[in-house]
Amino acid sequence: DTSSLVAGTNVLITSSSNGDVTIATSDITQAVTGNLSLQYPGYYFANPSGSLAITLPSSPANQFIATLKLVSTGSLVISGNGKSIDGESNVTLSIRYDAITIVFNEPLNEWYIV
Repeated sequence: DTSSLVAGTNVLITSSSNGDVTIATSDITQAVTGNLSLQYPGYYFANPSGSLAITLPSSPANQFIATLKLVSTGSLVISGNGKSIDGESNVTLSIRYDAITIVFNEPLNEWYIV
């Protein structure tokens, strides 16, 4: 018995050099150790040794939601990619275990921290 999934909205299919394939649906949980442009809603855990930049999508769907958490003593700079985040162009997390959840409001074309 087999099933088929197509990469796209709420589906992420990745492969590694050793041939392992990871399929994630709906909410994606990802450890982040380098600068990243978000493409999928989900949970992101940042573990930088210094400063790390996260860029939100430039054309997100309405109600795109992501939770970002800093799990080290570094800092996490979240850029709105031209859209405001609660009125600011970016938000910085700098205290270990800080976290935010953000959601995109398409009619107003801006991000909100919830």
